[in-house]
Amino acid sequence: MSNELILTEKILSFSNKDISSFHALPISKAYYKDYKNNKYIDELHNLVGEDYLKNEITYNWIDNPVFPHGILQESENQTAQAFNVDKSLYVTTGTTTSNQIAIFSLLRDGGHVLVDRTCHQSVHFALSLMNIDIEYMPLCKDKNELNRPFTDLNSAKEMYKKSYDKGNPFDMVIINASSYEGVVYKNNEFINDCLKINSNTTFMVDEAWIAFALFSKSTKNLTILNNIQSLHKNYPNANFVVTQSAHKSIRSLRQGSYIHLVGNEQFLKIVCDGKYQYDTTSPSFPILASLEIARQDMVENGEKCISKSIKLANMLKECLHSLKNFSYLQKLNSDVYLDPLKVIVKFNNKAITIDEIRKKLKNNEIYISRYGENYFLVNMHIGVCEKDVKKLIDLLKNIDSNLMQKSDEHISDKYVIPYPPGVPIVMPGDKITKDVQDQIQLCKNSNINLITVKG
Repeated sequence: MSNELILTEKILSFSNKDISSFHALPISKAYYKDYKNNKYIDELHNLVGEDYLKNEITYNWIDNPVFPHGILQESENQTAQAFNVDKSLYVTTGTTTSNQIAIFSLLRDGGHVLVDRTCHQSVHFALSLMNIDIEYMPLCKDKNELNRPFTDLNSAKEMYKKSYDKGNPFDMVIINASSYEGVVYKNNEFINDCLKINSNTTFMVDEAWIAFALFSKSTKNLTILNNIQSLHKNYPNANFVVTQSAHKSIRSLRQGSYIHLVGNEQFLKIVCDGKYQYDTTSPSFPILASLEIARQDMVENGEKCISKSIKLANMLKECLHSLKNFSYLQKLNSDVYLDPLKVIVKFNNKAITIDEIRKKLKNNEIYISRYGENYFLVNMHIGVCEKDVKKLIDLLKNIDSNLMQKSDEHISDKYVIPYPPGVPIVMPGDKITKDVQDQIQLCKNSNINLITVKG
């Protein structure tokens, strides 16, 4: 099957046609001159542009967005092929909805579920609405540099075995693939070990932050999609759901999300039916098309884009090596991977506070989302440019230089007197600033005798 932008091209074929729609979506004609004597329509143009308005359409001549059977279905099939799965579904209301679709579709009253505590809130909220038996994976007890809780997969595996041995196996296991900071669990190993114990299970993996991972040899170890077909071949009774928030890491419009499925026909049908039940019946066609574009972009350019991001991450790390008050997290423990596109920048919080860091970054128009007590996260996603990284590096160098200068300053308890002429240049109680240090050094370079007398 060839990979093409079939859905995108179909939508664009209607862009410049003067179609009279008596159905819905007044916004779709907001680009017409007849409606421009309205300041709010002008603001709408400023917000999204005329081209977007032309493509935000509502007619089903493209395909039925609720029951796709043509162009949209074929586009999803091409995406499934690209992501190495049996079926892919496009969701236009975010991974929150994708997680809910999977959970509400596959679990029934009385079900037994093993859940990763570090999963997104959408997982926990969905489960709380159901009459099911929930057990939570334990967290690692050891402290880590991020001061964040991470899942103890070894203990979770013991829980899985214990439950099976008691005759009460889990119907579903729900796992978070990656934390926002880029700490990625070794889920392939965990799932394979669990399936050796009991293969009649559904595994749901939330890969919200790593939709890019499959498309580079440097990152494919982060995603279960890399060997998901091998797992299913070895354990045909198992079914798999992988949700991905496409817009977080690849070039999809915001709210674009994938549901990837591997399993038997009945399983695939259940989730597809669930999508109809729990997803919007009015998806945005531009978001749908952007999911197709994002997929094809990664198929053709993923390796190059990810390599560029890793190179930029390494550029930042190289800079941090040379700074006194900044460094980066190099490893956590042997049970996890670190996403190479994410750099945890650690700073000396005795020299500068988190509030000072936050203010300096904002004042220099650098947006950082995640801060810790002594670190912040740089997410080197594929949209980051070299100029962005240089901007950050220049600021960090400037901050570090000022902190070093400040740390060198102290209050003198002596007279410092160049002789001749015998006039003190430092008095007890004076602050020894960089300018004063330079003056003292100048005297030394000029072979002027410096006398220090205790104050």
